[in-house]
Amino acid sequence: MMKTLSILSVAVLIATVTANCPNSCSGSGTCGADDKCTCYPNYQGLDCSERVCPFQIAFADVASADNSAHAYAECSGKGVCDRKSGTCKCFAGYEGEACRRTSCPNGCSGHGTCELMSEIAADASLAAGGASGRVFNTWESAKHQVCKCDTRWSGVDCSARSCPLGDDPLTVSGVAEVQDVYVSDVDVNTANSGTDMTGSYTVSFTDQFNGVWTTRPIKGYDNDVTAGLLARASSDLELALNGLPNQVIKGATVATAVANTVFNSQSTKMAVTFSQKYNPGKQNLMTINVAGCVTSGCQPRFVGIGGGATPAGQVLRSTDGTYEKAVCSNRGACDAATGLCACHSGYYGEACEMQTALF
Repeated sequence: MMKTLSILSVAVLIATVTANCPNSCSGSGTCGADDKCTCYPNYQGLDCSERVCPFQIAFADVASADNSAHAYAECSGKGVCDRKSGTCKCFAGYEGEACRRTSCPNGCSGHGTCELMSEIAADASLAAGGASGRVFNTWESAKHQVCKCDTRWSGVDCSARSCPLGDDPLTVSGVAEVQDVYVSDVDVNTANSGTDMTGSYTVSFTDQFNGVWTTRPIKGYDNDVTAGLLARASSDLELALNGLPNQVIKGATVATAVANTVFNSQSTKMAVTFSQKYNPGKQNLMTINVAGCVTSGCQPRFVGIGGGATPAGQVLRSTDGTYEKAVCSNRGACDAATGLCACHSGYYGEACEMQTALF
């Protein structure tokens, strides 16, 4: 009997000792000295029953020193932690694990992509003149997002249709944009091959709404052949550019090919002049593909320039276009619902670029 009582006493004593840590640390920690729980990673609280939410750089906090802030904070300081699940409930306008980034308004309305500031900075299609992208890597580069709208859509949430741009018909000053297209069957560091140019090339153009369009393959010609073929080279390029879909280039003219001053004596140079009426102002710099593409899925699929060593192509801007490139030519109102210009009285055209009467 005494032995039985002793066993029961020990059991009660053990139960009393193990019960001193609250809720036995909820199975998420160990009970230690002074009856305190030591919680496992990602758990917290007196009884280790609370989950810890992920941390990220805070959007705003108290500076710790001169020019020192944005320390790591739970839910980035832009959400409330759900202690049962360990997930952040983000405030309106924030999203992602730890509410780490801003969300784009209206999800870009289904007419664009939501991108980080670092991605937008590196996007060459958004750089002025089609220049190479930029590097942006400060603390907010991976925190803030903006909408990159699809072609012919605009606004902070890409909900507005873009209206065409045109030259104000009441202004008379300005010059048309001129870009020189160079095509060669050998690169600038290679001696003249002495063989005729073969194959084709394509030219890509980024329009005023950042849509990219590529011509059909255009035959390449040496400039040391007959004048008739030189004229044919320019004519083929002119037809290809003006034949791009949706008339993104219209009324452009190409001067007869002349001797190349960039590569070598066998290559061709063609000066493309953009129409003041249909492509006014400074245009994005065209790009040229002379290497070709013959693998499955290429569009277009074509054999590139040949006849020498490494083919070369380049587009240089010789004259900046200075005519206005204004919404509805400053002579109409843009209807953001349709993307059409409502021209003022006395003006007409897709961009209200034409005048019907003088006042």
